[in-house]
Amino acid sequence: QGVGPLTRGVKCQQCRPGTQPNVIWAQLTISGGWASLALGCQNCRAGQHSVNGTRCSSCTAGFEPTEARTGCQACQGTYSPAGAACLGCPAGHQPNETIAARSCERCDDGTYSSDGVVCAVCEPGYQPTAAQDACEECEFGRYSNDGRACRACSEATRPNAVLAATGCNPCPSTEFGTDGVSCGGCPPGQMLNPARTGCVNCVAPGLFSADGITCRECSPGSEPTLNRTVCLQ
Repeated sequence: QGVGPLTRGVKCQQCRPGTQPNVIWAQLTISGGWASLALGCQNCRAGQHSVNGTRCSSCTAGFEPTEARTGCQACQGTYSPAGAACLGCPAGHQPNETIAARSCERCDDGTYSSDGVVCAVCEPGYQPTAAQDACEECEFGRYSNDGRACRACSEATRPNAVLAATGCNPCPSTEFGTDGVSCGGCPPGQMLNPARTGCVNCVAPGLFSADGITCRECSPGSEPTLNRTVCLQ
């Protein structure tokens, strides 16, 4: 709706940056038609800017208006899909670009982000959670030397710590390991196999083992018991 007949003109002035003309419609006295008329300036609304005071508009994606709304500034550690405002990514994600990001991307496998700004690697002995929003320590029997994933040790070794292990240690020379979790000794009557991954019976004639480490021959005039743990005269 108009504001009434327009009877005389006024000198036009340029709006300042960060604003735009406040346009209304006015009726022309001669033709009776209507024309746009700017009687003042209005601030750009949130999410828009005006460099020269002519028209307010959004920035390009990856940018947002400055505080004064007189220009655009690049998003840093955040993203802007439509150029209206820079937004934070959710945990487990990061902006798809370091500067002027337009969207978020999931952290790569083996990394995490608690603040949605940048994905990083956990410290050794830890791994990212399933949601990749924090780090969790390696549980009993597992280790992580790179902070990316917890894994089991190989046979004849065990983690170097009960929790948050950073590597594997060989089983002692007198013990074996089958699962990469713990080491143990063989019972009497048996000995360690060469790989120290299990035990074998003392089976050759005259052999016994009292310590479960090696099989030895009985002294002359004696023989092993049926369980091969000692020798009898």
